[in-house]
Amino acid sequence: MKNLFLILFCAVQIQLTAQLKLPSIFSDNMVLQAQKEINIWGWASAGENISVEFRKQSKSIIANSNGEWIVKLSPENYGGPDDLKIADEENERIFKNVLVGEVWVCSGQSNMNMPLGGWGRVNNYKVEIKNANYPKIRLYTVPLTLSEKPEQFVDAEPWNICTPETLENFSAVAYFYGRELFTKLNVPIGLIHVSKGGTPIESWMSASSLKEFPEFNSDIKFVKEGSVTKFKTINDSYKKSYSQWFESIKENDPGFTSEPAWFDSSYNFDDWLTMEIPNVWEDQGLPKYDGVVWFKKVLNLPPSWIDQNLKICLGPVEDKDITYYNGIKIGEQKSKNLLSIYELPKELNTKSENVLTVRIHDDYGNGGIWGRENELYLENELGEKITLVGEWKYKPALQFDDNNLKVPERVLIDRKPTILFNGMISPITNFAARGFIWYQGESNGSRPEQYKLLFPKMISSWRNYWNDPEMPYYFVQLANYKAKSKKPSNSGWQYIRESQNSVLDLPNTGMAVTIDIGHPTDVHPKNKQEVGRRLALPALVKTYGIENLEYSGPSLENFEIINGEVLLSFKHAEGLKTPGNEKLVGFELAGQDSIFHKVDAKIQGDKVILKSDIVINPVAVRYGWAFNPDCNLYNSSNLPALPFRTDEW
Repeated sequence: MKNLFLILFCAVQIQLTAQLKLPSIFSDNMVLQAQKEINIWGWASAGENISVEFRKQSKSIIANSNGEWIVKLSPENYGGPDDLKIADEENERIFKNVLVGEVWVCSGQSNMNMPLGGWGRVNNYKVEIKNANYPKIRLYTVPLTLSEKPEQFVDAEPWNICTPETLENFSAVAYFYGRELFTKLNVPIGLIHVSKGGTPIESWMSASSLKEFPEFNSDIKFVKEGSVTKFKTINDSYKKSYSQWFESIKENDPGFTSEPAWFDSSYNFDDWLTMEIPNVWEDQGLPKYDGVVWFKKVLNLPPSWIDQNLKICLGPVEDKDITYYNGIKIGEQKSKNLLSIYELPKELNTKSENVLTVRIHDDYGNGGIWGRENELYLENELGEKITLVGEWKYKPALQFDDNNLKVPERVLIDRKPTILFNGMISPITNFAARGFIWYQGESNGSRPEQYKLLFPKMISSWRNYWNDPEMPYYFVQLANYKAKSKKPSNSGWQYIRESQNSVLDLPNTGMAVTIDIGHPTDVHPKNKQEVGRRLALPALVKTYGIENLEYSGPSLENFEIINGEVLLSFKHAEGLKTPGNEKLVGFELAGQDSIFHKVDAKIQGDKVILKSDIVINPVAVRYGWAFNPDCNLYNSSNLPALPFRTDEW
């Protein structure tokens, strides 16, 4: 009996090892790259004969001693749908509705990850999603996967056809980029989305590409010595400690412990301070404040709204809220960036004057009720709305640092060097693609000099993994962000933008400048349509050869100083202008003292002339040099000028 069991066990094992295994990126509805050699690969039993059939091609290969195999199909032209057949000696897989077109790998952090709907809610997102019927655009998402070593396989959902049902939670930048290509080229488009919010560039780089950066050695060692189980254990431990800490915050919150509690309808809040909402509280009198703040607003219902079912929307909050209406809890939101929408049943709406109380808990970074004005409202059954924009009362309750109640420290494993390359990029490097688009840099904002070295290294590394040393690589320069500075600024994202700008010296690169479409309090600007359009311009010109199309805003080419005047020459300078012929702003001059002053500027043909009564002998120029600069130089294609500086101070 024992021997019989052993025979059956071995037979089952042989059957399992003999099964044909393919990467998840092969599925129905996929797009294969046109006009490039097509790799088809997978795993089988050692020595197994594998055959691949596609269109008129039929090729076979023997799996090696590790059971690995790869078949290289000759380049194919655009078109489809076709079937792709892959078989070993006992199993056969047939993939339906396969197209041949243009495949792009779309990667980065949260601004690439940001979906059209969901937490993203890009401009006009409901209409954009409703109209997203593009059967020749196909969508594939690589899920978050952490690994201690470069993987060959990632477990992902199949390719989707672009429809309103499949698009809502897909990358907005990737979609708008792909839509722009499809509109101009009229060929199938395949978008491989592989991103994760809050991640630095080194997470997306291989160990070999980081050899020149010894500062990462200890973290790389941590990753190599880890495992999926270890990473999960660390995350689970953090979640437990955070949950305990979160409850302790409630126990120490005077808003809960006072008599009466601050949410109680009998509580008098006349002495509370006033804040304009929506806004982050760091810009409204609470700088560097991580903790709990309570907000209140009196709502006066029109007579016709009384005894109606109402709905209230607070927009998104940073980071979490508990909301009360006349002292009764109506909802709680524990996820950042999602809308806090709560129902107010008619039983609660029996009088004209009502008090809304919102408790905001912010772990770190910006805090408050900060979303768009049109997402802050009270709504009745007829869809009529009363805005909640304006003055709110507020009172700080608990600042974590002041009370020795700091947020538990967590190991941000997905931000460790190599870990996302290993788990998410490595498994798809065999899949032929035309190029890459990239939106990242925010998480490296404090390390611009290092980023200047890392970024080109990553580009060349990815190109090598795809076996194409000049594979197109197009990326987004960081947008304007944070409050505007009244004086010239010398710290912030402008240095990351400069590092990104320097990468344009590499062949087949291009940059979408977004210095004019950011938001002072939202690191995730909503106009992703324009980001995708601008990102597609260099691809259309450089990769696809479309003529008579401008792909870049004005870029500094030369500057001269003549008798105290500065003469700036630009590339991509046809039709230099400002919107509505408004005054040209954004330029600063400095003399030998290295102190910059905002100066008057004027356009003269394809040049800009600067002169200052303060800086008599200028030696350096800056433009758009701030986190959130006032700058308005464009060319005739309505593309903004690239921020720059001529000094190295």
